[in-house]
Amino acid sequence: MDILKRRHADAAPAWVFPSAAETLRDPDNTRARIRRVVAQTPFEGLHPHDFRHYVAGVLDDAG
Repeated sequence: MDILKRRHADAAPAWVFPSAAETLRDPDNTRARIRRVVAQTPFEGLHPHDFRHYVAGVLDDAG
C-alpha cells in the first residue's frame, strides 16, 4: 500500500495506473492486453476479475 500511495501522490493524473494519455484505461483494451500476456500460460482463459481476486488473496495471506 505504501508504494501505491506514494505513486498516487507523485502522479500528475488522479489515477494510480493511468493510460499513456494520463486518462482512465479502456476496459476492452486492457482485457485484450491481458489475454495476450497470459496466452499459453496456466492463466490463459481467466477473466481479469479473477486476477483481482488472486492478488487480493495473496496480499491478504501476506498480511
